[in-house]
Amino acid sequence: ESNPHQEKVLNKSPVQDKSVDFKCEQCGSKFGILFEAMGHVEEEHKNKLPSNFEENDLMKHIFLPELLVEVSCNFCNTVFVDNVLQIRAELREHREAHKDEECSVNTCF
Repeated sequence: ESNPHQEKVLNKSPVQDKSVDFKCEQCGSKFGILFEAMGHVEEEHKNKLPSNFEENDLMKHIFLPELLVEVSCNFCNTVFVDNVLQIRAELREHREAHKDEECSVNTCF
């Protein structure tokens, strides 16, 4: 009997939920408005900014919408939204919850 999940490959797509447009690189908080994300970085992560920081310094700590992807687990309802360069680590960690399924990152999501 073949496993229907083996046919799937890693399904990465740009985030469709427009209420989650910007993500803080430091803590993962999500914001619908860029200025909210910038204010968050300024208030919560000021120690990561230079003393005479500028707008560009704030932006270095914010993932823009085009850099975020949404990936769903094929075995449960978990959805991951993260930077395309960092999401694989999260997926590998979550895959441990489905050890009995013998899936790889490419087939589990």
